[in-house]
Amino acid sequence: MNIIFIGAPGTGKGTLAGKIAADHHFTHLAPGNMLRDEVKKESALGKKIKSLIESGTLVSDDIVNTLIKNNIKKNNIFDGYPRTLAQAEALDNLVKVDSIILFEMSESSIVKRLSGRRTCPHCQAVYHTITLKPKKENICDKCGSQLTQRKDDSPDVVTHRFREFNEKTAPLIEFYKKRKLLHTIDGGKDVETVYQSIKKVLKL
Repeated sequence: MNIIFIGAPGTGKGTLAGKIAADHHFTHLAPGNMLRDEVKKESALGKKIKSLIESGTLVSDDIVNTLIKNNIKKNNIFDGYPRTLAQAEALDNLVKVDSIILFEMSESSIVKRLSGRRTCPHCQAVYHTITLKPKKENICDKCGSQLTQRKDDSPDVVTHRFREFNEKTAPLIEFYKKRKLLHTIDGGKDVETVYQSIKKVLKL
């Protein structure tokens, strides 16, 4: 089964994709994490990617498509991919898409949520200072690393990313709606409520 999670940054799709993948044996394919791993290598490509991410600009389709193609397995959750119609067409050449979950939230709610988001720089686990606290303050539950706030979670960058999402990714909604594969979920609710809604839609 191949599932796509679509939503603006901060709608919770990454957290839920990770949870669904762990509980139901899916491969969680998140270009954002793949790109950040490349940044860690400090290669020429990594430095270019870092500049794009920190400014809130989407990385080119060619780079992202290659990362996805190299990591696809049997059952996949595509988290934040595709983001453009060109990426959607590229994905069609790789797998059969079975279902799309659209996470909806307002811009103001997303900015508020992301200002409290903290990320583990080692294993990429995501937490929140209010809604998803680690067991020990500012320490990752999974690997014990110190949590950090990503530069692309600052309010100005989040606002830019939200608007860029609407411009470049929103057309995907119509693209998949015509295929009758699109399901809309309120990303503003608590993690467990959203998790159960996704399981119901996907019949897991």
